[in-house]
Amino acid sequence: MVQRGVKSAPLTIVGTGNLDLPTLEETSTENLRRTSKSYRDYHDTFLDAPLDDLSSRYFSTGSGYNSVNSYYASASFEKTIGSVRFGFSDDQRRKLRTQILSARSRQLQPRYWDVPNWPPRYHDYILNELLREGIEGLQVDDVRRVVDGVWDEGYLDSVALMIAESVYMICVSSVIFWLGMRLKARE
Repeated sequence: MVQRGVKSAPLTIVGTGNLDLPTLEETSTENLRRTSKSYRDYHDTFLDAPLDDLSSRYFSTGSGYNSVNSYYASASFEKTIGSVRFGFSDDQRRKLRTQILSARSRQLQPRYWDVPNWPPRYHDYILNELLREGIEGLQVDDVRRVVDGVWDEGYLDSVALMIAESVYMICVSSVIFWLGMRLKARE
């Protein structure tokens, strides 16, 4: 009996981007010919399913993305969730949770790419929120920072402080401008 699904091994390859199932099956089967097996019998290469479109048409047992041929389900954070500069809105958090649950219900690992990485505190804030919500794969450009555990959780506090400082500066500037105009009017 052939075991279906993902079995962790020393090396598991996940093809992302524009790699489609027919190309993956053809390439893998060519490489397995010497063992008299096909992609459907054995493979250590999997697809990256579209996290933002996990509709049933892509997840049938006969064709399309499923837990037999896919490992991750991923999407662009910027395109799918959008900007969270002032924190996640209720709609963004609901969409995030729905996508994560949808991937997990299909035995896929949810993952987001295209996560903003500047400023670092903003990036850290997003990664922390994704981990809290149950994301399984993180896009990390600064590996050293993550390995060292240098994650800053004070992003929203910083945003509030920047807004308060900006309001203060506008008020002070307005008062100085007003005083300058009064002095000029007296002359």
